[in-house]
Amino acid sequence: LTIVHNKNTVTFILDEEVKVRTTESSNYYLSLDSKIFFGGGNNFVITKGLQVTQNFVGCLKNVYVDDVSLVYEMKHDNNRVIHSGGHKPYYGCHKTEDVPISFPKSGTMIVLDTPSNTDLQVEFGFRTVRDVAIIFYAQTISSLGYGIGFFEIWIRDHQVILQLEPSTRNPDLSKDIVIDHVVNDNKWHTLHLHFTDRFTKIKIDDRSNQINHTDLLELTGEMVIGHGPRLTYDANDGFVGCIRNLAIQNKLKDAINLLQTNSAVYGVVLDGCHLVPHCEGGPHCEHGGKCLSNWYGVACDCSATAYEGHACHFDLMKIEIELEI
Repeated sequence: LTIVHNKNTVTFILDEEVKVRTTESSNYYLSLDSKIFFGGGNNFVITKGLQVTQNFVGCLKNVYVDDVSLVYEMKHDNNRVIHSGGHKPYYGCHKTEDVPISFPKSGTMIVLDTPSNTDLQVEFGFRTVRDVAIIFYAQTISSLGYGIGFFEIWIRDHQVILQLEPSTRNPDLSKDIVIDHVVNDNKWHTLHLHFTDRFTKIKIDDRSNQINHTDLLELTGEMVIGHGPRLTYDANDGFVGCIRNLAIQNKLKDAINLLQTNSAVYGVVLDGCHLVPHCEGGPHCEHGGKCLSNWYGVACDCSATAYEGHACHFDLMKIEIELEI
């Protein structure tokens, strides 16, 4: 691919095909951003006008801007060229297996068919800075007539919790287990889930625990990564971060193919895991508001305060009194 700008003409050459665009105006100067991006964009969530929301995955060679070789500059660590997102660049063209999938805001999710009713294994790496988030949901049905239930995997208070509720009609049957291991540290961690009709086992990195079922359970319906279908979630409970190396029944899912199939995918992007801990260096929220970091920047959860607004600045009581007057 070659792109040439010469006064009022821009020429695009792909292999042997040539396309030419000419401006009618005498003002032929291009108003370009100070940065040019190859293989992706700065931020697919907030950048306007982009026709695609996925980074390029593959190989580039002979990349030049005028007479500057990007490959040469990167090899020699010249700060004229900056690499960001994903892995460090490597040289040679090999199939990329480890493509992270980004969940840029709460409500982003992947919905998949359950491959087995009585034996399910799910494994993936995850990375986040949120201290409360639902990672995984699946629906169950009891063999003893308890009806529909579910189990969920959460991050709460920096740790992972497995919650099993075999019957939504009888919450007293619920069981929880905690994996005492900090996971919202912006580092990659590995989750392995093994569900059978008799037990549910979870392993986070090298720590594991399991719940033994009091009756035989089977999976029913679909499973959800990053969120769930229940109506009791708060608006900010969805997983915000990245996952990689998603494997179902010990078979690795291709991230690119996953986003192009009929699997229900809501809001996920391939941007090399553009996760930034925006809440560091705060405080960003006033009056005890909770800082939440996502791809947009910082949001403040004011629900536990008597204030509202972007930074929990405005007094609700004062607003109500003024309205009454």
